[in-house]
Amino acid sequence: LTINQPAFELPPRGRKRVPVMIAVPRGAVGERYTAICFDRPDGELNQSPESRTRRSTTIGIKAEGTGKIDAEILSFEAKRNSKGAFDFILEYRNIGQMSFTPEVSFSIRNAANDTVDRVRVSEQPPFVQAGCDGRILREWDRVVEPGQYTAEVTFYFSANESPLISRTNFIVPEI
Repeated sequence: LTINQPAFELPPRGRKRVPVMIAVPRGAVGERYTAICFDRPDGELNQSPESRTRRSTTIGIKAEGTGKIDAEILSFEAKRNSKGAFDFILEYRNIGQMSFTPEVSFSIRNAANDTVDRVRVSEQPPFVQAGCDGRILREWDRVVEPGQYTAEVTFYFSANESPLISRTNFIVPEI
């Protein structure tokens, strides 16, 4: 990583475009992260609130066409919570060389295999780096008839790959 202007000054709330050159070694795969720190030359760096002058940014670098996006579902379960609703809990792992942000939806079927509900995860799941695990918990509080149900999760980790699918059975008891 080379910055053509290794030192410069900015006024408070100032902006400046800084050209950066990145050399990716031959044979590099996946992605790398580089952190860049900026210090004010007139400030003494210590732990006091007045001297917190350091700012930093992180640059993600991808060797184009070399990283594999891959994931696996570790577990999927439906548990009754203390409010009487069900929590769908999905645990997964990024087993590829690239980070991703998953897209997740749930469908619920009754014993006759009729779709009772479809639920999307409204908040965006967190970004998952290569080699890391993720967990998504979604509460389902719809009132349905007592009986046996199946929850199915559809887990999209890449636009170029088929989604992963997992199912779990649960029982809605009579009240």
